[in-house]
Amino acid sequence: MSLSKFLKLLVNQYPFSMKKILLFTAFLALMVAAVPVSAQRYLSEVFSTVSTTQNIYYASNITVITGGPTVDSLVFDAYAPVGDTMAQRPVVIVAHTGSFLPSPQNGQATGSRRDSAVVDICRKLAKRGFVAIAMEYRFGWNPVATSQETRTGTLLNAAYRGIQDARTLVRFLRSDIASGNQWGLNGNKITVGGMGTGGYVAFGAAYLDSYDEINLSKFLSSQAVSFVDTSLSGDVEGKWSRPLNIGNYPNESSAINFAFNMGGAVGDSSWIEAGETPMASVGVPSDPFAPYNYGAVIVPTTGQFVVNVSGSRGAQVQMTRLNVNSSYDALTFVDPTSTQAATVNGGLNGLFPFFRAGAESAPWEFWDSTYWKNIPHPSGGNFHTVGLLTNPDMSRQKELAYIDSTLNFVVPRMVCSMGLANCAAATGAKEQLSANMTVSVFPNPSASFVNIAAENGGNMIEGVTVTDLSGRQVKLVGGLKSANYRLDHADLSPGMYFLTISTSKGIVTQKVLFN
Repeated sequence: MSLSKFLKLLVNQYPFSMKKILLFTAFLALMVAAVPVSAQRYLSEVFSTVSTTQNIYYASNITVITGGPTVDSLVFDAYAPVGDTMAQRPVVIVAHTGSFLPSPQNGQATGSRRDSAVVDICRKLAKRGFVAIAMEYRFGWNPVATSQETRTGTLLNAAYRGIQDARTLVRFLRSDIASGNQWGLNGNKITVGGMGTGGYVAFGAAYLDSYDEINLSKFLSSQAVSFVDTSLSGDVEGKWSRPLNIGNYPNESSAINFAFNMGGAVGDSSWIEAGETPMASVGVPSDPFAPYNYGAVIVPTTGQFVVNVSGSRGAQVQMTRLNVNSSYDALTFVDPTSTQAATVNGGLNGLFPFFRAGAESAPWEFWDSTYWKNIPHPSGGNFHTVGLLTNPDMSRQKELAYIDSTLNFVVPRMVCSMGLANCAAATGAKEQLSANMTVSVFPNPSASFVNIAAENGGNMIEGVTVTDLSGRQVKLVGGLKSANYRLDHADLSPGMYFLTISTSKGIVTQKVLFN
């Protein structure tokens, strides 16, 4: 029962005066304040309920999934925390796997924005305080072509279209923000991530920024012509209208602030240049379809070679060499997942390898085994048994465990790279101290100001951050070097707030009620 409903019940049942009710409200608030503050927005799940809006149109574009060019409507599903009062939330776009073909044509039990892993990662991001978007992108290439050049050429064009679509979606969101912001987004806090094939899309959205990068020798036909013809397919951002591309929202920026991949690869490590988007990577070294370091992309349906690319480790080596991840690379993250990753990633702060006993591509995937057991697979058997070849102990519990590990690793780096609150908590910049042993905050509740006093000898107050219950920073005071400080809050609306007090001996968080 909410506090407001409880008070209403009291009013109906007992003849309390308004003054007594207000005093009782303050008492309840202080009782709540006595509970230690452990949940941190973004770093943990602070919302219990998520709203989902499906099939939101963001653009029309040309697809070749049917063989000939046709116009397709591109859509996404949005996941948002219920009860969130923050007006401008960071947004995370998630691209699904599927080998640029729909399931079951791709030979897999997965391959859409409604995959269990996509839904779960979006819901978990929303519970942390993000708005998460599960995007669809264009399909279409020829994995069964006898010619290796045809396979390479059609796949590269499919990846190119997927990258264009991710950037189109970014521009759509910025266009919506400018015209009403119906999802309450912050256009300067946008992340693109992806799993499997979606990892290729995320890498491209972060790093493919010039025609020269798709004109490397491995991307050329035997006639020394690029497989991607920009006169047909348009520019790398998808802003040009050409026979195989419809330019959408050309006046908006396609820039993103962070990226992450769960498997997949970047077309070439040379795409990654100094000063570009920071990124975090998880990958499976024994993935039979995409390289962990540098190597071949293999078609899941046929086992045939397509092109050599750089996987999670190869990409992170290049990022480290060029200081691309300077927004977080020098930080020490104190969460158990980052500590575990540091024991196996060879000093690459942006990499978490998931070592598995045998050939495995995506331990975070889950599918309905009852359904897929009844669908015959082209290679023999059924889709469920074929899927088990590269995910042998697939289960819902396993899926959620690997998604949690991924988010626990990726999100702290995302938080620090996008300048979100709680980066200090993620990195343990200062030790979190017990409030009742280090500072006093009084009066609480208070009408217009609170006194903050350092309790231990020699401890000095250095700064105070005030955030509301949604995690929004509403006041910041820095440059203090005092054992006592008076914080005026007459300019803030009445309500419950968090005071994060930085001292010379550590950080203290207290919950206070401003009347």
